Amino acid sequence: MDPAKYNSQMQNIAYGEAFMAAAEDYKKEMLREKREADRFGHDAQRSIALKDLFDDPELEKLHGERLAKLQEERERRVEMERKGHGAYEEISEAELLEVSTQTDRVVAHFFHPDFDRCKIMDKHLSILAPRYFDTRFVKVSVEVAPFLVKKLNIRMLPCTICFQSGVAGERLVGFDRLGGKDDFDTSVLEGRLLESQVIRPSSTLPRTDPSDIANSIRQGFYSQMNKTQSDEDSDFE
Repeated sequence: MDPAKYNSQMQNIAYGEAFMAAAEDYKKEMLREKREADRFGHDAQRSIALKDLFDDPELEKLHGERLAKLQEERERRVEMERKGHGAYEEISEAELLEVSTQTDRVVAHFFHPDFDRCKIMDKHLSILAPRYFDTRFVKVSVEVAPFLVKKLNIRMLPCTICFQSGVAGERLVGFDRLGGKDDFDTSVLEGRLLESQVIRPSSTLPRTDPSDIANSIRQGFYSQMNKTQSDEDSDFE
């Protein structure tokens, strides 16, 4: 079975289980509140009829849209992970030519395996890669990329080039623009990349695991419950 298809099927099962768990939690919460209301003699009319609430077509539509959005985001992330997003990896010269033309934003580090400063740059880019999921973070050894080294006029290492829509733009050569020292903070490099717009704050794509889905559904239930109670309060004024 195709791994990506298998993962998608497993996620669908998880979504269904998360939805059912959220519904059961909601029922338990409502029953607990009803028992407390009956015990202390609170106005019984503030209790929501569970059957009416769960049969509400607008609420069902809201939950369906919420799940569809979560499913879409998950599938997008799985596909992007398959293409290398969220990781910092070494690729070949030919692969960079393909990636830089097929990906909107790419941070490419041209390095030499014997250069200590290149290893420092590796460390910082490894930290940033999972933070900015929509941007690809890659490195290419200059030893196996003679065409690009000449084409991009790379003469000093480390050299980090920002590609946007296939066009080479901002480049960081050495550490001069990073404070001129080896122990610069990752935030300094992050700031430079943000200025170049090769990474964007909104590009961070959070993971959506079953617990996130369940929490989102529960919030929808409780939000609807509070809204219904407010409406009933208004009706009885």
